[in-house]
Amino acid sequence: MRGFSLTELIIALTIALALISIGLPLFSESRKSAAFAAFANEITAQLTMARQHAIHTGISVEIEFPESGPYLFKGHSGGILLSSKLKKSSQGVQVPTLGLAGQALLHPTSDQPITQAMRSTHGRRIIFGRKGSSNATLVFQSGPQRILCLVISGTTGRNRAYIFHQGEWLDY
Repeated sequence: MRGFSLTELIIALTIALALISIGLPLFSESRKSAAFAAFANEITAQLTMARQHAIHTGISVEIEFPESGPYLFKGHSGGILLSSKLKKSSQGVQVPTLGLAGQALLHPTSDQPITQAMRSTHGRRIIFGRKGSSNATLVFQSGPQRILCLVISGTTGRNRAYIFHQGEWLDY
């Protein structure tokens, strides 16, 4: 019976390690992109839920965005508390933060420069009422490639999400 020589084993291990070192960064990047997409889905769902609750009950819902994460959405509405905590996951993927990270970005709907990561008619809060809401723009970033902009209409309370991709805003 013939076995493998030490040279053959070393060559096979070297090839396996080279393939792993190429594949690991690709896997890590796709995991970060998936986590960012999950965050975008979660925050847009929370905003939509708050708006719908205000419309159906006729009671205003307030959501606060603290200076730093984890983000805790609180909407006090007739004793009902709507809340969701978005935090660092067990896999070590960071939740995107409110911030511009020194990037010069134009607003996706007005083409005006975005000067603040959180801009609302109510400071660091968004208030949804039966017929409208705070006029707000929020920019979340997770590295230079993953940027989410949420625009909330003060007239209708509807929110639109945009992803910054290759130098332009795309509807999310």
